[in-house]
Amino acid sequence: MDCLGRTLARALSMVALTVLVAGTYATLVASPAAAQVVIVSAGDSYASGEGAADGSPSAFPVWRGDDTDGLAQPCHRSTLAGAAVAAAQLGGYKPVAFASVACTGSVTGATPPGGGSQGSGPQSLLGSGGQFATIKSRFGGTPIDALTLSIGGNDIGFSSIVKACLDPATFCEIDPILTSLTSMLLADLPRRLDEVFAAVNSGAAGTIRFVVVTEYPDPTIGLWGLRCGNPVVPGFAGFDGISEDEATWASIAVIAPLNAAIQDAVFRANTAPGSHPAWAFVSGISSRFSTHGYCTDFPSPSWWTWGNPRYVNTLLDSITAQGDPFGSMHPNASGHAEIADALYSAVWFLVAPQTPEPAPRDPVICFDTYFKKRVPCNED
Repeated sequence: MDCLGRTLARALSMVALTVLVAGTYATLVASPAAAQVVIVSAGDSYASGEGAADGSPSAFPVWRGDDTDGLAQPCHRSTLAGAAVAAAQLGGYKPVAFASVACTGSVTGATPPGGGSQGSGPQSLLGSGGQFATIKSRFGGTPIDALTLSIGGNDIGFSSIVKACLDPATFCEIDPILTSLTSMLLADLPRRLDEVFAAVNSGAAGTIRFVVVTEYPDPTIGLWGLRCGNPVVPGFAGFDGISEDEATWASIAVIAPLNAAIQDAVFRANTAPGSHPAWAFVSGISSRFSTHGYCTDFPSPSWWTWGNPRYVNTLLDSITAQGDPFGSMHPNASGHAEIADALYSAVWFLVAPQTPEPAPRDPVICFDTYFKKRVPCNED
């Protein structure tokens, strides 16, 4: 799309988003048959919009995303979440029905390693009352054109890792308990993802045409590509205790293998035998966050970073903007806008004239939204 087209698309998306917030949002969700394109978002805090609250702590409701199930507040669903903004942008071309069942803190809900029951409730994808069951119940036989997913971070203990690295008395990169536990959970993650993705392929979330799974951003890169915690780009506003070594460990030993595991699982889901949705892994999100990590812009003690916007909330950002610490180390509104742009590029074909079929199942195609091209998933 040319520059003028994208500019018009963004302008139209702001109109659409305003309409959703103004009161027709629930009607759109409840009447997907009236739309030409149906998009549903599921997964964890990166899908719900954590870190990009709609209102301030003094302007209730703080969270104004999809409240069809009455869970917008506890699940921290925002109209500024990447999938919500992307759907609104796409709505400038064709009528789009958008729904979100995403919930902060969500896990796969896969069967435990030693056996037992799947998870349940709104913070689980699988199981009774889980997000997939909710989607299937809400949409019935209405086909869903695109299911967007962000999942896996909480299955490897994302919040525990952040808390450990925040503690100045703990060197999380060499903590034997934390590092061994993280390695163990990462080793089990492919099994969990396979169980979840197989459930989608077998119809657990209803009739779905296309599944888009997003990459997690790497929040640890500051100005000039320096690692946060480096003396030139130190952490601040609550992240002062995260050293450069800890940030490096989190990037290399946590975020990179997490994204690799998700990408590989998407490939397996897409190449599984039988009839099932087409799958794509949306890469390029970490590239978009590069140089915009939590250690840049005001009030950094390194004044030379001011004016280089950060896409990730500090602890102070989160407390100020949403009244709690849960948005820390999550994308802010600017970060979610980058995720939205990545998703928009990945599912643009849904509203493009003479809509083509999704990418062939073999090989699975990744959407490198930073370099604006489709690439095989094994390409860097």
